[in-house]
Amino acid sequence: MAQDSKKHLSPLSAMLVAMLSLGLFTGGTALMVKTGVVSAAPFAFVLGDEDEDEDEDKDDDKDSKDEDDEKDDDGKDEDDDKDSKDEDDEKDDDGKDEDDDRDDESEKLSGRGGDSESDEDGKDEDEEDGMEDEDENEDGDDGLKDLMEKVAESEKEIFEKQREGVDATAALARIASAKGVLEAYKAAVAAGNFGEADRLAREIKKLSHFAVEEDLHDAKKSSERLKQAQEKIAKAKAKIALLAAAGGSTGGLVELLAGAEAKVAAGNALLPSGDFMNAESLFKEAKSIANRVKDMAENALYAIGGSDDDFDDDHEEFSEEVSDELDDIAEIEEDDDRVNAIKAIVSKQKASGLAVAASVQLAQERSALAKFFLGSDDLSLGSIQAKIAENAANAAALRALAQSSGDADIQELLTEQAERIESENVKLQAFVGAQADSNGLFGWLVDLFV
Repeated sequence: MAQDSKKHLSPLSAMLVAMLSLGLFTGGTALMVKTGVVSAAPFAFVLGDEDEDEDEDKDDDKDSKDEDDEKDDDGKDEDDDKDSKDEDDEKDDDGKDEDDDRDDESEKLSGRGGDSESDEDGKDEDEEDGMEDEDENEDGDDGLKDLMEKVAESEKEIFEKQREGVDATAALARIASAKGVLEAYKAAVAAGNFGEADRLAREIKKLSHFAVEEDLHDAKKSSERLKQAQEKIAKAKAKIALLAAAGGSTGGLVELLAGAEAKVAAGNALLPSGDFMNAESLFKEAKSIANRVKDMAENALYAIGGSDDDFDDDHEEFSEEVSDELDDIAEIEEDDDRVNAIKAIVSKQKASGLAVAASVQLAQERSALAKFFLGSDDLSLGSIQAKIAENAANAAALRALAQSSGDADIQELLTEQAERIESENVKLQAFVGAQADSNGLFGWLVDLFV
C-alpha cells in the first residue's frame, strides 16, 4: 500500500527535469569560471575549446596579477633595486664620459686632435677651391665650345657661298684671323688668365660677325638690302605727299629722293654680273638718303601744323631698329662695363619708343572740336617732351662710349646710332611744337586749373 502511495514521474517529466538540471549546472559552472572561483579546465567538455582558451588566458592574467601583488608587497626591494640600477647607469655614463675626456686629452697631448680638425678644415677648403676651379674650367670648356661652334658656323656659311660663286676672299681672311685668336684664347684659359680669355672671346665673336655680315656678299643679302632701300623710298614719298597736301615746299626733297632712286637703279645693274658687294653698298646709300628725306619731310610737315597718322607706328619701328642695332654692337663689344652700358640704353630706348608712340597716338586722336575749344593734349605732349630729354641723354651716352672705344668699327656703329636718335628727337620736337601751338578757344581757362 505504501508502495502504491509513492508518486512516479513520467518519462517526459524526467527528461525535462534532467535538461533543467543540466542547464542550471552549465550556467552555474560558467558563472563560477568567469568570476574566477574555479578553473575552466575540468569543464572544458561543457564550455568548449574557445571558452577553455579564454579561461586559460584569464588564469594567466590572474596569476600575473597575483605576481604583481607579490611584487607590490616587496615594493621597497624593487625601489631599492631601481635606485641601485640608476646609480649603476650614472656610473657607466660617468665612466664613459671620463673615458672620452681621457681620449680627447690624450689626442690633444699627442697633437692628433687639433691636427685632425685643422686637416678637416683644410680638406673642406681644398674641396671648395677644387669645385671653384672645376666650375671655372667648365665655364672655359663651355666658352671654348661655343666659340668653336660660332667660328665653324661662319666658316661653313662662307664656304657655301663660295661654292655658289660668291667672292669670299675677304670673309675667309677674317675667319682665318678668328681661328688665330681662338688659339690664343685656348692658351689664356690654360694659363688661368680668364680676363684675357674673355677679351679674346669677344674678339672672336666680332671677327666671325663681320666675316659673314660685312665681308660676305651674295644675292640673298643684296636682295634684302634692295628691299630695305625700296621700303624707305616708298615711305619718304608718302611723307612728301603729306607735306605737299599741307601746303609745304617739296622741291628739294623730291630731288634728293631721286638721287636715292638712281643709286638703287645702279645697284640693280650690278647684280647680274655678280658684283654683290658694290650693289649692296649702293643700296645702303640709297636707304640712308631716303631715310633722311623722310625725316626732313616730317619735320617740315609738323612745322606748318600738319599731321601724320602713321607717326606713332613709325616711331615705334624706329625704336625697335635702334635697339636691335645696339644689341648687335653689344655682342661684339669687348669690355663688360661697356656692354652693360649699351644694354641699359637698349632697355631705355625700347621703353621710350612704346611710351612716345602711345602719347603721339593720344595727341593725334584728340578731336578737332576738342582742339578748337580746349587746345592740344598737354599731358601727352608733356610725356613726349620728357622722353625727348631721355633720348638726348641716351645719344650723348652713346657718343661718349664711341669716343672711349679703341675699336674704329665700334666707334662708327655707336656714332651712327647716336645720330639716328638725335634725328628722331628733332622730329619729335617739331611734332610737340606744332601740337602745342593750338591753345583753343578756352585753353587759357583750362590752364588755370592745371
